[in-house]
Amino acid sequence: MAFCSKCGKEMEEGSFVCPYCGNDEDKVNVGLMILAVLIPIAGIIMGIVNLSKGKKKSGTAYLVAGIIAWVLGMVITFAVNPSVFKA
Repeated sequence: MAFCSKCGKEMEEGSFVCPYCGNDEDKVNVGLMILAVLIPIAGIIMGIVNLSKGKKKSGTAYLVAGIIAWVLGMVITFAVNPSVFKA
């Protein structure tokens, strides 16, 4: 049994939007987005976990932030010290 965090009315189990007040339980947390950018692996893990729970909005945001931060980190590392990637 699930209850809306805004109005307190009973919602269907697994539902992320309250049918009474329209509260969207699948929100992107700013603090977690910052964490996803600073620690890309955390963003990727949070994205996968949220997507597996059916939270498409937040899962996609965390996953994309983590992947972009990881790619940018690799590009910056290569630009600063190209010998890192030489065999």
